[in-house]
Amino acid sequence: VSLQNGVGNVERIHAATSRRVVAGLVYIGTNMPRPAHVRHSGGDRIVLGAVRGCDADAALVQETAAIFRKAGVNADVSADIEAGLWHKLMLNCAYNAICALTGKPYGEMGAVPEIRAIMQETAEEVIVLARRKGAAIPADVFDGLFTMTQSMPQQMSSTAQDIAKGRATEIDYLNGYVARESGALGLAAPVN
Repeated sequence: VSLQNGVGNVERIHAATSRRVVAGLVYIGTNMPRPAHVRHSGGDRIVLGAVRGCDADAALVQETAAIFRKAGVNADVSADIEAGLWHKLMLNCAYNAICALTGKPYGEMGAVPEIRAIMQETAEEVIVLARRKGAAIPADVFDGLFTMTQSMPQQMSSTAQDIAKGRATEIDYLNGYVARESGALGLAAPVN
């Protein structure tokens, strides 16, 4: 089960292991105020699904979801996990780097019109790439873009947390991925 942010992770794991891989989306906000302590700051579910070409089928996805549920984790199953992965990438790109650059939690980011505009532009670049790559992205994809500014107002992105602790970030697999892939396809992605 890949519970990593970004797109393409399931395919890389499958190629490296030749095993069936279930894709997962994590919608749980946390932070680590000190070593060995995790604080839950919002969200309560994961979503699982099968990515084309990675040999996971509906039965394996349902079996995996049942394991998570038995452990007390709210696990849903998606018929189109790939669109979900792109949607989550859109959110990660719109929040992670901007939070790290501003040093502001999501609620404060959402209160500044100029930051909201940058978040919107970042998200639009992701969706242009997703559609070019053939993902079935719904027309209302931007409707919930700013929801986390209200549902998790004190949350700092994982990128901001990593930088604060001197750790490597996943930004190359988020905004960096969008910039590289967009450039390779002749698409502009200056904000990412």
